[in-house]
Amino acid sequence: IIDGFRSHKEQTEQYVQPFLDLVKQMYANTKSVVEKEFGKNAGSPTAAEEAKSGEAMQGVEPTPPQQPIQNQPQASTQGQPATPATTAAKPSTPPQAQLLPHALHSPKVLTECPIAVVLIFQSFKTVMENAMKDFYPLVMESIAIQPEPQRQAYAAAKEKGIIFTGVAEGIKNREMYTEVIKAQVKTMAFLAYVSRGSGNIIRQYLDIFPEACVRLLRDCPPEDVATRKELLIATRHMLSSEFRTAFVPFIDLLLNERVLVGAGVTSKESLRPLAYSTLADLIHQVRNELSQQQLARVISVYASISHDPTFPLTIQTMCGKLIHTCLDSVCSKSEAADAVKLLNGLMLTSVEKLK
Repeated sequence: IIDGFRSHKEQTEQYVQPFLDLVKQMYANTKSVVEKEFGKNAGSPTAAEEAKSGEAMQGVEPTPPQQPIQNQPQASTQGQPATPATTAAKPSTPPQAQLLPHALHSPKVLTECPIAVVLIFQSFKTVMENAMKDFYPLVMESIAIQPEPQRQAYAAAKEKGIIFTGVAEGIKNREMYTEVIKAQVKTMAFLAYVSRGSGNIIRQYLDIFPEACVRLLRDCPPEDVATRKELLIATRHMLSSEFRTAFVPFIDLLLNERVLVGAGVTSKESLRPLAYSTLADLIHQVRNELSQQQLARVISVYASISHDPTFPLTIQTMCGKLIHTCLDSVCSKSEAADAVKLLNGLMLTSVEKLK
């Protein structure tokens, strides 16, 4: 589809709007798909519901009445051999466990759509402004959707005073969950592109994007390094827009390495430089809006990184620059005693680094 729209622009122009409508329908279906798979009763639909919908989510086990009849001896009815008439009366349905979601209800298919829409906007720039008026409510709603087990895990962790990251135990279909997160991250990358030319529209969604971004960092499976990397890159692009000020309330969460980098070994080995440099870009832009406690924590975290030999020299240099750009904010926002304490700490860590 992408190649068709790009290579045959004049011939395919009439199909642009129908394709965009198809993608909008897929985004509109996202909430029902997530609720069906991960809701309170997810994974155990009744036979009547499955027969009515004609589809089943991945990972659903077939119930006894729906066992496949092919490759099995014909069952007899009341002691009599099955006749062609009685056989025909029974609908021959394939095994439910082998049915895949319809394409319009598949997060895996939706994952491929944002890049297609971006390329269509590049080729047919006149349709972008009007199309995005309809797209924005749908895509913003889709990135805010969170599976119920994750929501419950967040609430339970909050009661204990800890921050939950990773995949909740209630997530039974991990493959589907990973595809949902991936589709949401692809949508974030899509928003990072279209937000550049949609300043007026984007303002009403300033609070949604940062919250969704931090949630996806927390919800991303530890083993899915590529998805986390794409999310960090999309976030970095967003920091050049008005979104950056909306990230200020989430600075404390982002300074937590389990949230920012994740718990996966591969993530820690490969994504820490990108993650901390992205966060440094944000802090540099909003440093004057940070509280005294936030500034103290920023200095503590980045001073530690500057002494960490597992980080490349460029990141250590960046830490030194960031810490010293925070000096004016420290002096203007902190009480004299607190400012002196922070400045002494900065001097000591700098001297230690020189050693």
